[in-house]
Amino acid sequence: MDKDELEEYVERANAIAEDAPQMGEANTKEMLVRPFLEVLGWEFHPSEVKLEYPVRMASTRTKVDYALMLNEAPAVFVEAKGLDTELSEDHKEQVTSYMHNEESVEWGLLTNGEEYEFFMYDGSPSGFSLGKFELTELPKNTEVAGTLSKNSVSSGESEDRAKRLRERRRAVSTLREDKDEIAEDVTDTVTAHVGDSVGPVAETEAKEFVDRVVEELENGEVMTSERKKAKQDEDVTERASDEEGAVSDTLSRNEIDGDDDAKVAIFPTKESGIEFLRENNAWGFVRVGDEPEYVGMYVASPEQQIRFFAKVDEIIPANEANLAKPTEEYTDKAKFDPDKKVINFKQSSLYQIENPIEYDGYTPQSLVYTSLKKFKEADSTSDLR
Repeated sequence: MDKDELEEYVERANAIAEDAPQMGEANTKEMLVRPFLEVLGWEFHPSEVKLEYPVRMASTRTKVDYALMLNEAPAVFVEAKGLDTELSEDHKEQVTSYMHNEESVEWGLLTNGEEYEFFMYDGSPSGFSLGKFELTELPKNTEVAGTLSKNSVSSGESEDRAKRLRERRRAVSTLREDKDEIAEDVTDTVTAHVGDSVGPVAETEAKEFVDRVVEELENGEVMTSERKKAKQDEDVTERASDEEGAVSDTLSRNEIDGDDDAKVAIFPTKESGIEFLRENNAWGFVRVGDEPEYVGMYVASPEQQIRFFAKVDEIIPANEANLAKPTEEYTDKAKFDPDKKVINFKQSSLYQIENPIEYDGYTPQSLVYTSLKKFKEADSTSDLR
């Protein structure tokens, strides 16, 4: 499957879908589904694509919309609905039951032109879902979409792709479930070689390492160092346009007004936590013993720098906070514990720092306090202690 052709298809199909969101099944098949199958390499002639293919279901017969043929036998079943139809569990059961009842069919697709779900027959009536994607997500998921290409199915590559996908899912599940144990093992190994003094830093970095591995496995590939650098550059560019919301502007630290002795609370966060800042003009969910006047945010990865600053308005119980979304919708749930506090910032006081405080070996891995004077004058994170 050619990725450029897939991207061109997605662009055309998206324009069609936006112009006719209530398109019925017949037009959806002709204008969206057929072109997609052609991108996958299937040619629409009777020896290769059969329409309304009969399938025996117990004592009755029904028909699947498309049977993609290899060696005169169906290899892929495609069930298509109209763009005006929301896909349901019943639709999923429909296509997987067809696969279950036809011995030669190992692969399936359910689509309404806007959503695409890919299946592999694994011996169970419900089959195995390789992935479900929106139309615009297809170019980023060619590993899955390509499983149903004619070349992959005919060569046996589809089985290898599906095996890799299943192995990655198992790995992701294990990494998530055993994250603390894995991080502890990594920390023990590092401290055994270097010494206990690096334990706190090693533990933080080990957990972030597990998170990065999970992210890359979910993206379908392990990044090379060159690609990782390119992605970081791309992320920085995206943040330049995304960090709006509550973030007022940029601010140099020497422009901050306030008492030198004013207390600044430094909180660590992952990149995912910035969404919480932007949407809520606040930080949560934390335990706060003192009453800080300011908050600084240390973004642990990939920058490793204190990059945001805000003035505290009030500190309230999390269940009293008026948040943009329900708690469970925010990422990094380990930090967003609803039993803790939310720190609301004063209006228009959240800034991105022009001269961020860079990491130099000391990681604010949990809440730390410093003075406003140290915050303004620090050359690195070590100067905050």
